[in-house]
Amino acid sequence: MERRSDVSKERCRRCFGFSQLELLVTIAVLGGLLSIALPATGTWLENLEFRQTATGLLSILREGRSRAITLNREHRVEFDHDRNRFRLLQGNRGTDSNQWDTVVYDWMSPPHPVRIAPNINYIHLNTNGTSNGGTISVQDGTVRTRYEVCVTRTGRFRIILR
Repeated sequence: MERRSDVSKERCRRCFGFSQLELLVTIAVLGGLLSIALPATGTWLENLEFRQTATGLLSILREGRSRAITLNREHRVEFDHDRNRFRLLQGNRGTDSNQWDTVVYDWMSPPHPVRIAPNINYIHLNTNGTSNGGTISVQDGTVRTRYEVCVTRTGRFRIILR
């Protein structure tokens, strides 16, 4: 004859845990949700590289402008079209610099497949906060512009989503 405590222990064991069928159904549902979410995550990660490049350019431009005002020395962000890179340089004077030997940030390249396509060779940052203006396009491998970093002559910067 079973005792009452043995029966209650057996019932408690059945109350806790999952059956194999329940685990398989749960895993199948999670697998289906992941298969839906992964392509969207891949697109999001790819777009993140373009956005990070645009914000990185904006950060370099802002730092160059700030340094030009603070140090009373012209600065410029120079672009190498062929090698897909850029750098920040400091001039030797407050106006009409003729030497650009001081490298603040050496050549930086965006991650592959991001391309930068500026419409000028460099952005000149003056000691009064103004600049020569220009636009830097952040493009993908198909030369489609994803973002534009716009620099006005008044020294304002902004990112435009394309």
